[in-house]
Amino acid sequence: GKVELRDGKLEVTNILTLDNVTKVNGNIYFNGSVYVRGEIGDGVEIKAAKDIIVDGFTGAAVLEAGGDIMLKKGNNPGGKGYIKAGNDVMGSFFENARVFAGRNMKANYCLNSEVYADKEIEISGEVGMLAGGSIYAGEIVRSHYIGNEATIPTMIKVGKEEQYMKAKK
Repeated sequence: GKVELRDGKLEVTNILTLDNVTKVNGNIYFNGSVYVRGEIGDGVEIKAAKDIIVDGFTGAAVLEAGGDIMLKKGNNPGGKGYIKAGNDVMGSFFENARVFAGRNMKANYCLNSEVYADKEIEISGEVGMLAGGSIYAGEIVRSHYIGNEATIPTMIKVGKEEQYMKAKK
């Protein structure tokens, strides 16, 4: 936990709150939840035993959580880094990303990404577009639009196959 001084008393909390996280801050390993009020820069690694919540954008970083990962803005790592949650991954958008969700993945749009979810992938909202990349869901994929007029190759697989399970690890 994180030790804080409140009203003259020491308290241990299980939420670590940070502003922007960059290489200058270094990597974060926390036995609880991590809340980032700003952005996460390239080359950073954040691992949390519980949840990770990010208000800003995330770049080419490694994010791992035992619980959920929520990216209020989105993720465009340029094909570097990855996001891995024991439960759900949610974000406004994912571009050129690698996402691994132990349960479900939800986004407004997903472009040229590699996404794995044990249960459900839902791409909905204002844009609701899934185009490009490889999508693997254990049970169902939902999206308003799949593919696009530019014919970007989009591969979708549903069902638990041995290849899917190997790639997820």
